[in-house]
Amino acid sequence: MKILFTKKLDETEVSAILGNSIEREFLEVIKINPKKINPFSLETKNLVFTSENAVKCFFENRFVAHHNTTYCVGEKTAQALMKQGVKVEHTEKNAKALARYLVENKIDNVLHFCGNLALPTLQEELEKEGLSYKKIEVYETELHYPKIAKTYDVIAFFSPSGVRSFAKHNTLQGSTIFSIGETTTKEIENFTKQKIFTSEANSLQHLLEIIKQEIDC
Repeated sequence: MKILFTKKLDETEVSAILGNSIEREFLEVIKINPKKINPFSLETKNLVFTSENAVKCFFENRFVAHHNTTYCVGEKTAQALMKQGVKVEHTEKNAKALARYLVENKIDNVLHFCGNLALPTLQEELEKEGLSYKKIEVYETELHYPKIAKTYDVIAFFSPSGVRSFAKHNTLQGSTIFSIGETTTKEIENFTKQKIFTSEANSLQHLLEIIKQEIDC
């Protein structure tokens, strides 16, 4: 049994759930390039982060967000914010669910910190309801388009851009496919018709638990 994770992960975190008997490899299929932005006042703004990378690049640009109301997508994103001393008002599993929450609660004056490939879901849903939205790109995603000679029993994906990078020169056929969330799964569906196992919680822990469950079956 060989597993390919299309992202570098903490070996300890993986072993805690999958154990050490399963062969695994980690391959970075994308690269995150932070963008330099001159910090500006965030007063009266509601902040949204849709990835852990956005949080990292936000603070690398020396923004201060301790007095803002903050919303995010994903447990890892929330954890990254809390490590910086930021209180997270609300977390959802994907951008669509977060957009629905923001609209239902009439959250206005939204600044969305993200990468250049972020989907327009938040912007479309908020602006449709007349809520103020502005996208701030704090990083760019570079796709590596690797060519893989090996075959794997299992391949795990972590982002739509990671799927596009891997699938350009490699087939998904013959491997059991796992995805960290619905948005990533939708991208995978552009390249295969086979069943995709998706983490509903959009978290690494849940994804690893699904992999373990299916491997054990």
